[in-house]
Amino acid sequence: SSGINAEYGAPNPGRSFHTVAVAASDLQVKSFRLEGDRISLVREKENVVDDKENRVQVWKVSWSCLGTSLCTTGDDGLLRMWKNSAHWECTRKLKWNGVEP
Repeated sequence: SSGINAEYGAPNPGRSFHTVAVAASDLQVKSFRLEGDRISLVREKENVVDDKENRVQVWKVSWSCLGTSLCTTGDDGLLRMWKNSAHWECTRKLKWNGVEP
């Protein structure tokens, strides 16, 4: 069983909800709304992560300044850039030296 390696909250420029990316045995993205002492998940369909590129242990996550895209690093040594358009999709992969695989 794998634990959580890191979690990072996205910047929240005026949104009515918060989004967190979790680095674990895969990338997970969750959006939620705080209502008093309750937490409710929102945008569950939009936070599905593309399974084709999400098959490595994720070690670190970093958000863009607006919280609309993110980068991950994992066991395979690649930096993956993710963008959300109906779901989280890998838009680019780079090796540690900046070369595309």
